[in-house]
Amino acid sequence: MKAAELCAVAVALMTTVGWVLAAPDIGHYEIYDDDKKVCLKAQAALQLVVNNTDDLGFLKFDINPNVTNASGSCLSIISTLKLQFKEGSVLFTFAKEKTNAILQTITAELSLTPSGHGYNDTFHGKIQLAPSNESFECHSPNTVVLGMALSLIAWDVQVQPFGIDNGTFSPGVKCSKDFTSTTTHATPPHNHTTHSPKPTTTSPAPTHPPTHPPPVPPAPPAAPSKGNYSLTQDNQTCLIAILALRLNVEYINQSSKQVAHGIFNVDPNNTKATGHCDPNSPVLRLTYPQGYLTFTFVKNESKFYLHKLEGLLQHTFPNATPHEKYVGANSSLKLFQASVGNSYACMAEQYAVVNSTVNHTVRVVISQVQLQPFNVTSSKFSTAEKCSQDTDNMLIPIIVGSVLAALVLVVLVAYIIGKRRSHSGYQSI
Repeated sequence: MKAAELCAVAVALMTTVGWVLAAPDIGHYEIYDDDKKVCLKAQAALQLVVNNTDDLGFLKFDINPNVTNASGSCLSIISTLKLQFKEGSVLFTFAKEKTNAILQTITAELSLTPSGHGYNDTFHGKIQLAPSNESFECHSPNTVVLGMALSLIAWDVQVQPFGIDNGTFSPGVKCSKDFTSTTTHATPPHNHTTHSPKPTTTSPAPTHPPTHPPPVPPAPPAAPSKGNYSLTQDNQTCLIAILALRLNVEYINQSSKQVAHGIFNVDPNNTKATGHCDPNSPVLRLTYPQGYLTFTFVKNESKFYLHKLEGLLQHTFPNATPHEKYVGANSSLKLFQASVGNSYACMAEQYAVVNSTVNHTVRVVISQVQLQPFNVTSSKFSTAEKCSQDTDNMLIPIIVGSVLAALVLVVLVAYIIGKRRSHSGYQSI
């Protein structure tokens, strides 16, 4: 292999080590009634995220409007929009509640090949949109946790499931995150229109050029301190855990009406561990002056994992609503999976969304983890099963170092061969 070819291999390896993320395109979707009139209209850039299952990391799938078919129905109080693509589908169900339109359910199915992994989840809730004769508009990214396996990220959204006149959006109600917001978000470069199979004419979607320069990125947050926690019942330790905890909060700055980012580190010195030692589902509750975090573990056959995470934080961030309470729960997790009888260990950061609305989002960031919620012996950790993130972090320097060493070797061999050839045309006297 030539030195140039080896350099190309090295670049390719170092490029594929990390994620290369491209923004999904905006899709434009229309549903028609029996009179061939538009009865539901929507646009959005959509991405499905396979949650951190079996410690494989977060897999991201962009919904490409070029290969997506839209279908659905419009009734007086219920409308549906189904986006069908080769790898799966997403079904949105809208409803009228008094004079308002709400997003009632989201059902997603995703089958990834050649891995053969299939995922499906349904969100049941009530996301307030707008008055039923108006459109809802939100260009800032929003994440909806559908269930244990899947989440949906949507941005550049405009939707009107009821009361459409002349096939166009009515004046829109904007989400709080868009109020003169200067937060940066990926604006897809192309617009695509997909509609149910009836003739129609659509006009190009308006672009939304930024009116303000992007904000200066905040300084890196201080790393949280790790704490040692345990649960004991009848003089027997049933659960032990080492955790470093941080809460990342997105909220609306009341002065600028922009999206702001707050960081709260949990101080283990002011945190008390309580809970109960259920043989099938132990619960660890960490209480600190500003709130609490509750971890519920379960076991399934020979494996255990974190199934539910609840949290409360009452803290006033700069220019936030005074004494705001951030409350949330996520009961569709599958984090920290390991064999029953072993412990789980991971230095890398992992996160779980416990609350996501148009006004704020709360993420719990967990790092420097070692925990064992089942079969604890002598109050000590058993054999640790390390997460794939830590393994990858060790593998990257090894790969890069090996490639560089091989490159140096090739250059050295080429130099020696070239030197010998330069003397081959001469004879000694």
